[in-house]
Amino acid sequence: MILYDYDSSTFNAVQGSKHWVAYFHNPSPSLVGSINTAYNVGGIIAVYFTGFAVYVGSAWYSDKIQQRGIFCMGGFLTCILGYIFLIANQGAGLSLAGCFIVAMGLWKLSGTAFTWISVNNPRYGKRAFASGMQINIGNAAGVSAPFLFSSIDAPAYYPGYGATIALLALGTGIYATLHFWYRAEQNEA
Repeated sequence: MILYDYDSSTFNAVQGSKHWVAYFHNPSPSLVGSINTAYNVGGIIAVYFTGFAVYVGSAWYSDKIQQRGIFCMGGFLTCILGYIFLIANQGAGLSLAGCFIVAMGLWKLSGTAFTWISVNNPRYGKRAFASGMQINIGNAAGVSAPFLFSSIDAPAYYPGYGATIALLALGTGIYATLHFWYRAEQNEA
């Protein structure tokens, strides 16, 4: 049965920690405005464009070397670095750099994970179910995120960033295990 499959369940368990990242403290107009008030919207768009550019480059290279797990783990670790910058809260420049780094990891991680689950599951039912559960479990992170990113904790958001870093570290470990398990299984064949 699809629900009891180990690799689909592993992908689904990790998806929640990735979507925590989607709730990272986007650079608000006040943060971007503290650097240059003339470019509020442009500064916000730049964060996402940078993430997109990193994802396209990572997708091309991961296809070239036929490895997805190392890019997922790299995305987790990149996000952790960005959150360390954000939790340090040492000025607008460092916080904005943290947002850029989180976006780079988030885009690389999310896109690569969806590709990875689809290439490692057989066609039709199992792949569709695993992808659907990955999206469903990932979106469940939005239920608790507002409680961890409370305005009284601004601008450091220690509970939210701390929980996010912990979930990203957990996701890194789970994906590392899955990556090496797939590699061992592939070497046997």
